[in-house]
Amino acid sequence: MNSTRRMNIALPVESAKHVEHWLRTQVGATYDAHKADPSKAKPLAEVWKRLEARMDEIDQEQR
Repeated sequence: MNSTRRMNIALPVESAKHVEHWLRTQVGATYDAHKADPSKAKPLAEVWKRLEARMDEIDQEQR
């Protein structure tokens, strides 16, 4: 597993604030949209493929 895929449990306070903001805004809005119309959800295999591709991009940027 490469470094970008590891989750640091002990996030610094500032990072934790960013994560909380993201959860309350983007994640919350996505959850609400899914509850309103689950038919728009993407298949898990497609989401996983996009996530893996993005993680690979991040790895390349950090080199």
